[in-house]
Amino acid sequence: MQNWELRQIDVNNAFLHGDLHEDIYMQLPPGFKQVHPQQVCKLQRSLYGLRQASRQWYFKLSQFLISHGYHYSQSDHSLFIKSSGDRITVLLIYVDDVVLAGDNVQEILNIIDQLHKHFRIKILENLTYFLGLEVARSQHGIHLSQRKYVLNIFQEADMLNCAPVPTPYDTLISRKCIFYFLTR
Repeated sequence: MQNWELRQIDVNNAFLHGDLHEDIYMQLPPGFKQVHPQQVCKLQRSLYGLRQASRQWYFKLSQFLISHGYHYSQSDHSLFIKSSGDRITVLLIYVDDVVLAGDNVQEILNIIDQLHKHFRIKILENLTYFLGLEVARSQHGIHLSQRKYVLNIFQEADMLNCAPVPTPYDTLISRKCIFYFLTR
């Protein structure tokens, strides 16, 4: 409705950016020669598979965003918001995938540049697919679809030949929910 800019990025090796605040040891990886019978590795950084990895990554990313003027939404801590005057930029985080939206294109480009310098990211440009949602933009707005996701489910259930049934949808209620979500 607001014709906001929509971008998507992916953080390379996200969990490796997390800092460890306790001593964690692991067995030597295959191929390393064990000099002492009880020899282990002390981790200096977070690794995929650690219970702490996702929490430490989120902490590092959220601190970075907060230091750049963002705050997290009270209703969803994976949604970060930055507003200056009548301009707004929002970031939605899902593990290592980030959706950026807003009416401040310069801020979106700036935070993408800062994220790239700090974390090394893959810039996916305009948002087209996120968490099973296909996103298509036109002059009439944004169309969200889960067609591919649903077709995969139907295929797994061997129901590709079933008959479709229309479902009613109230767009006014949907707009109120989205507005409420963004303003919390």
